Amino acid sequence: MALTQIKGSNIEDGTVVAADVADNAVSGAKIAMGSDAAGDILTYNGTDYIRLAKGTAEQVLKMNSGATAVEWGTDAGGIAIPGSSVAGDTLYHNGTIYTRLAKGTASQVLTMNSGATAPEWAAAAAGGVDGITSSANATAMTISADEEVNMPLQPSFRARRTTMMNNVTGINALSVVDIIFDVEDWDIGSNYNTSNGTFTAPITGKYFLTFGGVYLTGFTFNNTSVTGQIFTSNRMHRSHQTSIWEQSGGAYSMTINGSAVADMEVGDTAKVQCGASGNSSGQTVDVYADGSYTSNGYTWFAGWLLG
Repeated sequence: MALTQIKGSNIEDGTVVAADVADNAVSGAKIAMGSDAAGDILTYNGTDYIRLAKGTAEQVLKMNSGATAVEWGTDAGGIAIPGSSVAGDTLYHNGTIYTRLAKGTASQVLTMNSGATAPEWAAAAAGGVDGITSSANATAMTISADEEVNMPLQPSFRARRTTMMNNVTGINALSVVDIIFDVEDWDIGSNYNTSNGTFTAPITGKYFLTFGGVYLTGFTFNNTSVTGQIFTSNRMHRSHQTSIWEQSGGAYSMTINGSAVADMEVGDTAKVQCGASGNSSGQTVDVYADGSYTSNGYTWFAGWLLG
């Protein structure tokens, strides 16, 4: 009699082999691992495929510490899956993982938050760039809201004479003496020496140097001219004036002024000198000090770096 039906009872255990099962014949409906739930996965344990229960929200699948099996766990690094990403978003590290920073609005700038823990988008500071710092982290240039530029560290100075210099000049224009301006009104960079009246260039550049109100007196009529000059390391900048006027009592006086743009290298020096010419052998004159005559403003020397 022909065999019309095969029952499980007709098949001996262990007699069905892989070759007896057609490819793609076993569907998921035919697989059950026990306590199955949505999200579970199958993993091979070295002997057989077993069920790995699903993890919890935001856990990731990773290798265990022994590198023998996969497991669910908390992500300790890497990049979080950005949600709702749009063009212009950026990634930043929040101390644990890289995460999404949504784009800012028009004209905002990327800045650090108040706690210095994360970047954020914010409105740009009013006035644009407020200052430029030097390599020493000092403010070398500031720009005001009205576009006024200030360079507070630019080398400059102004000094003046505070006491009379009596009988200081020779008898001709070539016999000059240094005028010592002994008190500073300011000296940015500390480049002027009040003990010898010398300015020393701190860097190479073009310097504007000027002196004024150098009030000389004590001449006789035989003196015909006075020389005032700025003497630098590599050039003499002379201001020669000839007008001498008479004061009461027969004394003659003169005020000299001068200025120059000097090309100075680092370490070059500049000072102010004066001299009197004439026929009186041994004639000398006096230099008035600031405030020693009828008003302030006499005998000063100033300069600053142009660039």
